[in-house]
Amino acid sequence: MAFIPSVYSVSAPVSALHKGTTMSNRLAMIVCCAILISGCEQSEPEKPSPATGETSAAVVPPAVEPSGQAPTIEEPSKSATTAPPETTASKGRNLINDPSLEATAVGEKYPVGWGGGNLVPADSYRMSVVEEGRTGERGWMIEGEGQYAVIPTIDYQSRPQIDRARRYAARGWVRLDAGAAQLKILYFDADRRYIGENRGAIFTQPGDWHVLTLTDDLEHQPEARYLCLALALIGKGKAVFDDVEFASFDADRLPENFEADYASSPHHTPAMFDRWVGRWKTISEHQATATTEAKTAAGETVIRKLLDDRLLLWQYTSDTGDPQYASLLAFDENIGAHHLWVFGSAGEAFERTGTWDAASQTLLLQLKPPSPGVTGASADRFVDDDRIESTLLVKNAAGDVTRDVRTTSTRTAPVDDADIELSSGPVADDEQLAVLQKLVGDWTTHAISKPTEGQPLGKDETFTEQVSWFLGGRFLIFRAYDEKNRLTSLSLMTHRPNDDAYRFWYFGPYVHGGQWRVTWDEPSREFHWRAADMPPGWTGTGLNRWIDDDTFANQIFIQDDQGRVVTDATQDKRRKK
Repeated sequence: MAFIPSVYSVSAPVSALHKGTTMSNRLAMIVCCAILISGCEQSEPEKPSPATGETSAAVVPPAVEPSGQAPTIEEPSKSATTAPPETTASKGRNLINDPSLEATAVGEKYPVGWGGGNLVPADSYRMSVVEEGRTGERGWMIEGEGQYAVIPTIDYQSRPQIDRARRYAARGWVRLDAGAAQLKILYFDADRRYIGENRGAIFTQPGDWHVLTLTDDLEHQPEARYLCLALALIGKGKAVFDDVEFASFDADRLPENFEADYASSPHHTPAMFDRWVGRWKTISEHQATATTEAKTAAGETVIRKLLDDRLLLWQYTSDTGDPQYASLLAFDENIGAHHLWVFGSAGEAFERTGTWDAASQTLLLQLKPPSPGVTGASADRFVDDDRIESTLLVKNAAGDVTRDVRTTSTRTAPVDDADIELSSGPVADDEQLAVLQKLVGDWTTHAISKPTEGQPLGKDETFTEQVSWFLGGRFLIFRAYDEKNRLTSLSLMTHRPNDDAYRFWYFGPYVHGGQWRVTWDEPSREFHWRAADMPPGWTGTGLNRWIDDDTFANQIFIQDDQGRVVTDATQDKRRKK
């Protein structure tokens, strides 16, 4: 899990290499196994109950990428230090020196104020100012055949010291021939060391000019002292950029159209997540269908924010104690939509994706088909601040309704400081789950990542991990913490009798629900890991060797479709005494 940051930074951009696949998740996989019980990517869908297709509704469950890798950037140039005046409150101040590229000669590698970058592999991308502008004559072309190219602003004007009384927003136009394009805002500490980033939606449609937008995420970057804009091309392709803005606004005098102009693409909305937090009393009315009987179910749902408030965790327990559900909701920048995972105490695992409609205050999601022909949709509408009305409708391949659930949730209290509700041990009806008991406990892990093209310096780090039984003993939950005891990732693992294997889901920064398929080999005393649903030609493998009750030796190896090593890492994992 703690390998995640380092690994993810190496390949995160990979995700967008292939249309229809989740960008960061792919790299997620890489990451996941890094903990080797911390791995992740999206694999084939969980098989549903033949009768229902799904089990719950959204609010209450029942009812690289350009990566985190620090860009290789030159020292900021002092060639342009005079900031243009801020003209009007509605326009702000553009920190880019030559936004339309008319002041840069055709053929120049970098426009004024841009340079360096993180290119993987280093010789796989070419940059040039070309006569292909959207306005005026010129645009900036990035093309190549690697994993990704991320190129930042480098001068003092366009990489300013952060003023927290201001907001920063980016906007730029791109025309794609192939590949994927994205805006990123990079953050640096007082020593100008890279410490993080936030990203705009990934754009993959070739053809006409398209506007990309992004606003800062300073609320979640308390240690940041400097920031800059970066343009990214992901995968094999060609992109021409023009009319780029990186604007600074007085936070108390934002223009009325600030959100419309700079965050018109779907994006994470912290205020939307805030609405859900609390304890909720839920009443679910299950309608009679072709495969289910009518019934009423009551229970409690606790919803809290995790991972720098970018992940919502629902925990539902019926008044009878069973069933239990856990759901995880994130805004997935890689697909430009909200993404929900639902896990149940009977071993269920389902996904839904969709949008938040601010006008109606409703979360609208579509079921990711768990088997061919199955369809479904859910809606969760805030009637007021303390009441949510939800619906879930699922149909089988023949068009018969198999789930029809209407749920009302009423807030009873804000979430207290109680920890995530855990379970005492594995369920008794699946002996394969008992094998996972070896992983349970509190661990300290020393992880070493060897240098690779994407991470030339490698990485050496130590982190802690808590592994516990969850959802009535049907799942394990993994929680990884950094040296400051901050939660950095969360993962779930269960046994899947239908394919005699274990399945692992990983959730971390920009990595949502990545999956690994895991098997246990008794003679070698090893868990063997294989990433699921990686890009074509990619491979991801790992193992956890059980040395004794208190020690694991872990390995992970990931290679791309060109045979380049993306991740080569080991871990020494020891039980805390």
